[in-house]
Amino acid sequence: MKQWSGEKQRFISVIMVGLIIGWATGYWFISVLIVVLGYLVWHLLQLKHLVDWLRRGANPNRVPDLTGAWEPVIHYIYRIQRRNRRRKARMRSLLGRFEQVASALPDATVVLLANNEIDWASEAADDLLGIYNRTDAGQRIENLIRHPEFHSYLKNGKFEEPLNIPSPVREDTELSIRIIPFGNGERILTARDISTFLRVQAMRRDFVANVSHELRTPLTVISGYLETMQDDENLSPEYRAALKAIDQQSVRMKNIVQDLLQLSRLESEQRDVDEDSVHMPSMISVSLLEWLHVAETSGHRLYTEINENLSVQGVEKELMSLVTNLVHNALRHTPAGTEVWVRWYQNEQAAAVFQVQDSGRGIEPEHIPRLTERFYRVDSGRARSAGGSGLGLSIVNHIVQRHNAKLLIDSKPGVGSCFTVTFPVERTIVLPIPKRILKS
Repeated sequence: MKQWSGEKQRFISVIMVGLIIGWATGYWFISVLIVVLGYLVWHLLQLKHLVDWLRRGANPNRVPDLTGAWEPVIHYIYRIQRRNRRRKARMRSLLGRFEQVASALPDATVVLLANNEIDWASEAADDLLGIYNRTDAGQRIENLIRHPEFHSYLKNGKFEEPLNIPSPVREDTELSIRIIPFGNGERILTARDISTFLRVQAMRRDFVANVSHELRTPLTVISGYLETMQDDENLSPEYRAALKAIDQQSVRMKNIVQDLLQLSRLESEQRDVDEDSVHMPSMISVSLLEWLHVAETSGHRLYTEINENLSVQGVEKELMSLVTNLVHNALRHTPAGTEVWVRWYQNEQAAAVFQVQDSGRGIEPEHIPRLTERFYRVDSGRARSAGGSGLGLSIVNHIVQRHNAKLLIDSKPGVGSCFTVTFPVERTIVLPIPKRILKS
């Protein structure tokens, strides 16, 4: 570089001056030493000016007049400063746009530091959470949202599912809280007003429950008259066949109404219902006795593999419905002559597992995520001919959720389907009863 070349010439000049003075005075060493020390002092003064400039904030309008090897140092520092200023301006612009976008959203947004301190909050956070950015920045969020479930949610760190809590500042407002980790321990908290959605859900549940309840009485009357009319010995074969078809559809409607009422009860009933230790082996045996005749009539081979020393904490009536619906589906939607296995066992994680496996037609992968939706059928024609309502798996899914369990559906076309319900370890109860394998 040009500056380094000039600095070399300056250093050589300093040495030459020292040599000339030493030749003139006869003190070679002292003359060269004094000149070199002066050169070093000059460099130290240059360094002092640079340090003073940096200490004062490196103002680009007050750059010290340095020469020699120090000139490129000032130049590079100035370039770094300019690049940093551009980067900061760009970051400020991005941050400003982020704040504008976040503030325009109807959902409340709060940026939390690693220690749960509030770094920034949107305008909606003031309306939904009572968190004001200008005054609450730096505060711990636990001190502003004093809800026990929120504190547990924040402490556990399991943010896969959102948390629904009432708004701390608005009455009759329910919020859905979601926390998204990012960066080095920071998190983004979002809060959405779901009050309207919950009200619509409640209206839908009430409508279904009321309609189902109102339908039950006339259907019972119709079934009674149909039964009386079919007992008439003078009834012609044509009318008898018609009445039989009407009676079948009446029974099917009654089953749909019953399933709808059960779904409505599961959705509206509080989850903290009375629970007890349910001996699932006995329940499964009772349920299977009902289906053995169906299996024999339809030509299915029904097998059981039950761990008799395994119980579960839950609601007996709901668990009975779970078992019945899964076994019924397996028998109803698989061809005659196929196998159906019913298993109740403890897995490697010490959790209780209920499983129903068939060797039927199987289900295409695109249908599996929707199987638990109301009235969803993979094959509508086949399901109706089998008497299905499309509500069984929806009921099963609600019962699974109410027991904090997990439902896994594994199916391959042409191979069969396997429905597995895994209960939490804390609900699993092991009894001192010998294990026995049953086969029917």
